[in-house]
Amino acid sequence: VLAVSWAVMILLTGSWVNQYVLKMTPAEQEQVLAARTTISKIATLEEIHKMMHGRYTEDMKRLAALTGKPDAVRNEIIMNIEPNTLVIATDGRAYIITAKAKNWRKTEVKIASAPVKK
Repeated sequence: VLAVSWAVMILLTGSWVNQYVLKMTPAEQEQVLAARTTISKIATLEEIHKMMHGRYTEDMKRLAALTGKPDAVRNEIIMNIEPNTLVIATDGRAYIITAKAKNWRKTEVKIASAPVKK
């Protein structure tokens, strides 16, 4: 009976911690959404770059230049992405963009191009 009581108490405590401590707050959800939106915009720039040059690029300066407002792109990245976490990986035919949101968990966000058909 004592062991079962402890097990139930541990389960209830774990459930409470999961519900109230580990759950993302609305503010954190907004930060993660802002980071996803930012990398989604970078993915759009990648698609524009591919239409213009026939391949994707890892050069963020080149992508930002496509907007005509590179400072605005840089400011958005600074506002929404944790410093030194934005990574654009590409072989020219496909890309994966990863970054970490500016929340205390540093939640990773990721977007990838459509798979390349052989």
